[in-house]
Amino acid sequence: MAEAPRSSAPEERAPVAKSRKKLFAIGGAIVVLLAGAGFVVLARGEEAPVETESAETAVQPTVVTLEPFVLNLADEESERFLRIAIHVILDRPEASAGADGLAGARLRDRLLTLLSSKTAEDLGTFEGKEALRAEVRRNAEPLFEEARVLDVYFTEFLVQ
Repeated sequence: MAEAPRSSAPEERAPVAKSRKKLFAIGGAIVVLLAGAGFVVLARGEEAPVETESAETAVQPTVVTLEPFVLNLADEESERFLRIAIHVILDRPEASAGADGLAGARLRDRLLTLLSSKTAEDLGTFEGKEALRAEVRRNAEPLFEEARVLDVYFTEFLVQ
């Protein structure tokens, strides 16, 4: 009978060992969840100052206003004219200073060449005007190396 009590002791210890393993597993899961939540809170806390700083230091776009163009279109059947005023939006104000000098002269030259190659039919549709806007942007971007062209606006557009 001395052996019977020995066999009952390991049976009693097994449930205690299993419950301790579960307790450690649950505790470990809680620690991982809390660490993850803490990371999320810290990450959000670090993002806010960056956004605030970028909003405070953000540079306002600038507009390069070109004198209106009046030119002959490439229509062969009749003489057609285009009058167009173009505004180029740049992401840096300091880049617009060059628009009065060499960069502005180069831009007007490129745009005169581009515009005079168009026909009234090319420019008569919405799609034609959007294609022209994209071409103006492609021609303007290399001239303002330190800035990016954000958009191009046509404030006058007359085909006659």
